[in-house]
Amino acid sequence: MTGFNGIYNLALADFLERIRRFSFLVVLGVTIVAGYTLVPAASASYNGFVIYGYRAAYNSAWIGTIIGMSITSMLSLLGFYLVKDSVSRDYETRVGQIIAATPVSKVEYMTGKWLSNLAVLSSIVLVLNLIAIIMNLVRGETSSLNIWQISAPIWLMSLPVMSWVSAIAVTFETVPLLRGTLGYIAYIALWGFLLMAATVGPLFDSPIDVVPSNDFMGASASISGMVDSMTEQGLDISSGDTDIYQPTGGHTKERFKWPGISWNLARIGERFLWLAGSLLLVMVTAIPFDRFDPARRRIRPGRRKKKKRGKQANAQNRIQETGIVEQPVLNSSITYHDLPHIDQQRGSRKLFTLSLLELRLMLRGKSWWWYLGALGLIISSGVVPKEPVRILLLAIAWAWPTIVWSNMGCRERHYGTESLVFPSTGSISTHLPAIWIAGMLVAMIISSGFGLRLIISGNIPQVWALVTGGMFVSAMALSLGIWTNGSRAFQILYPVLCYLGLSGRITLFDFKGVNPEAVASGTPLFFLVLAGILFVLAVPGRMKQMRRG
Repeated sequence: MTGFNGIYNLALADFLERIRRFSFLVVLGVTIVAGYTLVPAASASYNGFVIYGYRAAYNSAWIGTIIGMSITSMLSLLGFYLVKDSVSRDYETRVGQIIAATPVSKVEYMTGKWLSNLAVLSSIVLVLNLIAIIMNLVRGETSSLNIWQISAPIWLMSLPVMSWVSAIAVTFETVPLLRGTLGYIAYIALWGFLLMAATVGPLFDSPIDVVPSNDFMGASASISGMVDSMTEQGLDISSGDTDIYQPTGGHTKERFKWPGISWNLARIGERFLWLAGSLLLVMVTAIPFDRFDPARRRIRPGRRKKKKRGKQANAQNRIQETGIVEQPVLNSSITYHDLPHIDQQRGSRKLFTLSLLELRLMLRGKSWWWYLGALGLIISSGVVPKEPVRILLLAIAWAWPTIVWSNMGCRERHYGTESLVFPSTGSISTHLPAIWIAGMLVAMIISSGFGLRLIISGNIPQVWALVTGGMFVSAMALSLGIWTNGSRAFQILYPVLCYLGLSGRITLFDFKGVNPEAVASGTPLFFLVLAGILFVLAVPGRMKQMRRG
């Protein structure tokens, strides 16, 4: 099984295994809902996409373009979390050792994984293409249906982006430093930069000159075309908001007619150059790939291991010199009854102790740079003078512990400690609330700089909103971890929530309460109730885990 046949079989087997996962259904459902809500009815209380205060009449070109732009922005983030485990899974399950014993080369293996990732993401794009056609038939404000005007922007904008997402996911898995938390953070930073360059650059003055030839997301040509079209129709574009899911305020937005851009051979060629570049990245990635050879996976011993090895060498030398084997001396003064017993504690003291222990477990094993980054975000989100920058830093701060929260509810299964934890007394009545409180403490710690500034300024309602936001995120992570027995669902859904609530302008998703209007409208109370519901849902899930464990 070599050559094209080997690549095809690798990609097909991985693709079929991937689409049967719960995480695939979650991403598919989220993207379908997003595609549907971007084309609301004319009588809806919001507009899916508004540019300079206007929206275009629903036709094939407009629907295809906004669906394509939503795919490149949202699915490029969700898709990375969905496909970034194909190579790591082969390491963990030791399937890679079987593959290493076959004639499949490194280039063939990496190409197969890249094609598998691309096939998974392309299947979601295909479903959204069908949704766009249906929305044109249902919500279209023109009588014609043009399949090319719908499909061309969807595929030509999204396919190169999905190919790069697939290639970057494979690349990060082959670089040891980027396999874990650092890889997720690095990708979020890269995604945010590219998204801002593609959307903000063509609309406002930007130091980055974004044109179709260097636009990774492929949105600049469409946005520039919309601006030119509005100018030709005599519309005032000197003011007005440009945003998604913008409330109408009871007023119908003025509409303009947009015929779409011409996807000529030059523009199509530019997009396919991006696709070819992703394949080149896969080929380069195959060079340092160890092909599951344990001899090539170098592990640098830490200082403790070196010190321990030095002590062992000294002890061995003493044995050789004296011929006496030294026996370890046990401290007989320490007995079992001297050790702290949590079960002997009662009420709030037991819950407090368990919460602190859970917090230590959550933060255990993080590298020094993770703590340094967290400290920098805590300080900067409280002392930076400009409010928009502080809000952005707060959003990054709340995204920083994503990996910490994602292990809630599934850590016992991951480390195989169900038989030790679940039979203990108070596994549900005390241990489950302790995990929830520990997750909330993580949120309070990471937002303490911003919260202290609010307290000093006397803005107590927004402090309360931060607390309820922490309760909600912790309950969400706990419930998803328990019911899915894994961390992937939270890692996929939470970045979407952070993205939607980034600026706080969409008050329904402002779970941190950065927008005073969201706080005044009762959004914190909504997330408090939602947190309670999610925690209650976690109880039967934990009981199911206990029966199975």
